[in-house]
Amino acid sequence: MIDSYNMQVKFRNNYLLKLMRERGYETVAQLHRGCGESQQKLGRMLSLKDPLYAGARKQIRPSTIRLANFFGVEPEDLYPPEHHDIPLTNNVAEAEVSFQEATQMLSAPTIGRLEMAKDLAYAMDNSGLKIREKMIIDMRYAQGMTLKEVGDELNITGSRVRQIEVNAMRKLRNPKCGFAGAATFADYMEV
Repeated sequence: MIDSYNMQVKFRNNYLLKLMRERGYETVAQLHRGCGESQQKLGRMLSLKDPLYAGARKQIRPSTIRLANFFGVEPEDLYPPEHHDIPLTNNVAEAEVSFQEATQMLSAPTIGRLEMAKDLAYAMDNSGLKIREKMIIDMRYAQGMTLKEVGDELNITGSRVRQIEVNAMRKLRNPKCGFAGAATFADYMEV
């Protein structure tokens, strides 16, 4: 049987990526405009195709030194230790996966989702939500259940679930709850 999906995974230098994102750079082009280093060199650093040390004498490339100075870190802080000497010849991998495997991977929490969930838990504790409202928010967003599934679980209609959910989200948007992301939470976590 042929698996339903072809999954492509791209490996990138998370040390450099985190520094970029901390300073508001999402792309190599944005970083290039900020620091003046060539996009090609930045791209090779981000894809780990250029290791920290170059050549047999293990010298650090001038572009790496300039980038480290730009971020205010040591050159070694731009690379994972495994890639100080060894480049990745290929930073892309592919695999065939089934629908079930793809669904599991796509629903696995990401760092952003975990942070959002932590903020939501704090807000729910400080919001004055009723038990049923908390249950619906949990079932919809933490468990990824549909309106119908939640309704079946609570013996109410899907449209009633939606009404309760909307009301609960309105309460969560209240600044006293400390959850500023409530306006975008539903879009972000929608299953």
